[in-house]
Amino acid sequence: MKRHGTRVLMFAVFALTLSAGVVAGLLASRMPAKPVPAAPADASSLADALQLAPGQREQMRQIWEGVRDTANDCSTQAQKFKDQRDDDVQALLPDEKKAAYRDIQQAYDTHCAALKVRREAEFDKAVERTKQMLNPGQRDKYEQILKSRVGREPAPTHATAHEQVAAPPEAAAAQ
Repeated sequence: MKRHGTRVLMFAVFALTLSAGVVAGLLASRMPAKPVPAAPADASSLADALQLAPGQREQMRQIWEGVRDTANDCSTQAQKFKDQRDDDVQALLPDEKKAAYRDIQQAYDTHCAALKVRREAEFDKAVERTKQMLNPGQRDKYEQILKSRVGREPAPTHATAHEQVAAPPEAAAAQ
């Protein structure tokens, strides 16, 4: 008899726990969803913070889509350079090839540094183009946002900044 009572009690506790879970789930599903704040780098929040007009929003979108494309291109090229380097290293396992490995590593580093300069120059150009389309109040707010989100101020733009990034000599010779 005592055994039967324990089973009934265990079943009752299990049923109550299960019921409590179902009720909690139903209540939670009826609660209004709390809006999730936009990510700090969200373009619409930037446009809202700057109080951009519709035409300015479109200009901003066009400017930064170009930067995204350049960044993706740089990333793809960097991966190709890395893959080529890795293949070259595999062929150089004997000790007598260590100097050649250092040369390959240096060429890779040169390619990656050039891509970084290209990416940053494109970003800086986009920042300047963005500033040009903003009114003075928007520009001040944009510069504050850049400082807080990017962590650096863009380099001053120069007409030749992008042109200074030439392909490394090995790449030019291969073409």
